[in-house]
Amino acid sequence: MNTPSILDGTSDTITHIAEKTADKANSAIDATRQATTQTLDRMQSRVGGLRESVPAAVSRAAAETEALARRGAERAREARDALRARASDMGDQSVAYVRAQPVKAMVYAVAAGALAAVLLGWASRSDRSRA
Repeated sequence: MNTPSILDGTSDTITHIAEKTADKANSAIDATRQATTQTLDRMQSRVGGLRESVPAAVSRAAAETEALARRGAERAREARDALRARASDMGDQSVAYVRAQPVKAMVYAVAAGALAAVLLGWASRSDRSRA
């Protein structure tokens, strides 16, 4: 019988197919490793670029914010100084007016006081009627 020789040929064929499959699997593994390594290298490069650019952007934003805060504080000081100067000028003008026309100033002061008293009385009556 020829049975052992058929089995020997089949065994050789199976061995050959198994070796080819193993070679292809090894090739696929190597290609996957290479692709993974290249991808990791690209990702590390991009992350490195981000590490360099993010601190610079944060520093620029902080500097701009600080400059805006300084400008805002300076404008507030300028407005405060202008308001003080205007109030001082108005006070000086009032003193000069009272010195120049004391009777008229007294009449205006009494009229303003009377008006204020009437308005306060009216407002307090209005509050009592609501309650």
